[in-house]
Amino acid sequence: MEQQITGDYILAVDVGTSGVKALAVSPAGTIRQQARAAYASHHPQTGFATQDPDEILRQTRHVLVSVRAACGQLPLAIVWSSAMHGVMAVDSEGQALTPLITWADMRSIPQARELIQTGVADEIFQVGGTPIHPMAPLCKLMWLRLEAPDVFRAAHKFVSVKEYILFRLTGSWQVDYSIASATALFHTRHLRWHDDALRLAGINGSKLSDPVPTTSTATIQTDWLGHDWRGIPLVFGASDGCLAQLGSGATAPGALSITIGTSSAVRELVTTFAPSVRSRLFCYYLRPGQFVRGGASNNGTNVIDWLQRAFSPAATGLDELATHLNHVPAGAEGLLCLPFFFGERAPHYNPHARGVFFGITSAHAPVHFQRAAVEGICFAVKSLMEAIHAGAPRGIYLSGGFTKSATLVQLLANVIQVPVRVCDTPEASAMGAAELGFAALGVNVRWTKVPTMVCQPNAQTTEVYTRLYELYQSLCRNLEPLFETSDPHH
Repeated sequence: MEQQITGDYILAVDVGTSGVKALAVSPAGTIRQQARAAYASHHPQTGFATQDPDEILRQTRHVLVSVRAACGQLPLAIVWSSAMHGVMAVDSEGQALTPLITWADMRSIPQARELIQTGVADEIFQVGGTPIHPMAPLCKLMWLRLEAPDVFRAAHKFVSVKEYILFRLTGSWQVDYSIASATALFHTRHLRWHDDALRLAGINGSKLSDPVPTTSTATIQTDWLGHDWRGIPLVFGASDGCLAQLGSGATAPGALSITIGTSSAVRELVTTFAPSVRSRLFCYYLRPGQFVRGGASNNGTNVIDWLQRAFSPAATGLDELATHLNHVPAGAEGLLCLPFFFGERAPHYNPHARGVFFGITSAHAPVHFQRAAVEGICFAVKSLMEAIHAGAPRGIYLSGGFTKSATLVQLLANVIQVPVRVCDTPEASAMGAAELGFAALGVNVRWTKVPTMVCQPNAQTTEVYTRLYELYQSLCRNLEPLFETSDPHH
């Protein structure tokens, strides 16, 4: 007998790069309860970036059970958001044969280069919307076939972490159109797996999950969360990037959403599938008549975390960092940073790109390097904005870890020279998932998203940041051909 569902909230789950968040969201858009849990990324070799999928499973189960307990009743449904571009091999029982290979993994540089040099990359991009880069699961599968043939042959399926979790709940393998559209294996124009891309990967469609609309529903068929969860509806949801666009309120024509978390991204909502020229901007599926177009950087608060470990091992987080940054003037007294510590995606798509500090003098202290790095992240965001949208945008909506510090939000506004609205919750992806989930249940919600903060650019910093941004662009252009030759692993 199926559970009688009496809840008055939807459980929105966002499985991100650094952790998983679960929000109990009412039809009015109120967050009743929330929980989060962290997990680590591993770098067993240079260029590798993996996670333990079973640790993600444990932490996901933990936050779901915690929020339900705090609410005192089961949810109306569970809806899912997750990071893109991850892939792992599983056996016929759904057990992991490999770690989760994340978006940050650069091992498939040779495979991406081959597709680009032969001209195949643009053909794949124009029908799929995912730029060819080592982040793409297509390139990762090409690497696995060559470098781990035994595992490749033994794999029953190649799946994302969201599929791995949902299999525990449903016993079936399905993937939403949004996550599929970010694999470079999907024909986003026709909403099916792309035969040409499958041939390049060396697989057929049976090795992948069945694609379904983002508002598709299923019910919990297993006892993974406990017997009383059986029968609870699941809404497949979409990718974190697409849902952040929805959850931030950046849905008007010309409005841009910016997320600065572990990585960074700038996006706009468009009504047709419209890949960019020169394969520089992604175009991912959200729901019928809505696609999210934009660019993502490999570098965000991960750069700040690295610098804090290197320079201030006792630092406690962004708030303490922001306090230190205020002691250094705009422009870090001539120190400029290219923040490509983890390679780079848009708009350069150069996995060989590396972090650079330019203009170092003996007068610079560790805090100068930290300020220059934060400014460099903001310059990278500005370059993405210019690639996406000519002219002034109709609005900038910020979400992610940067929003925890008013100093960092103000610094971003000063660099991009546009007012920045901070979302009423930094968990824009989870809130976008909740909105999509209610729509899938037939509940029409129209939440007024009131910014908690609007930072106007400081006119006194305009001249210094205009000058430094021109230098930033010049350094990017001139160092581009040198990055690959200086990579010791090339």
